[in-house]
Amino acid sequence: MTETSFNFHDGKGSVPAHQHPNGGGWVANTAHVDESARVYGDAQVYGNAWVYGNARVYGDAWVYGDARVYGDARVYGNAQVYGDAWVYGDARVYGDAWVYGKVKVEKTPIVVTGLRYTITICGKTAHVGCECHAIAKWRKFKPEKIANMDGASATEFYPKLIKLFDGLGL
Repeated sequence: MTETSFNFHDGKGSVPAHQHPNGGGWVANTAHVDESARVYGDAQVYGNAWVYGNARVYGDAWVYGDARVYGDARVYGNAQVYGDAWVYGDARVYGDAWVYGKVKVEKTPIVVTGLRYTITICGKTAHVGCECHAIAKWRKFKPEKIANMDGASATEFYPKLIKLFDGLGL
């Protein structure tokens, strides 16, 4: 393992870091990545993040803050997992997806693109555009609440969203 420093572009400048022996991706010395896990490509793990088990972080993906990635989980592409988020089990987080906050992702989220708003469904929660709510809450919103989100566009889109939930059995 090569000891050196690396700038993770998080405002802290260069910090003590090393390239992971199982893949060569950058890992801050404050983070923990088991040798059984893989960090490769231009992937980065920093802050107090943990990556362990058979987990993989690769491509241009970042895992940071107090995030956890473990089990058979994969984080790749330009994806970011941060804050207190946990990604585990068979979950796949990829593309330009961001998983953050106190979220736990055990299965691969459903991502719907090509509509007025991008929709990401993770368990019982749906991110629609910049709004994130429990699916049960989305179903109960009154027309005024939907209109306040994005005006006529949101009002017109809302019935399609509910049909999508119905079609997916959510």
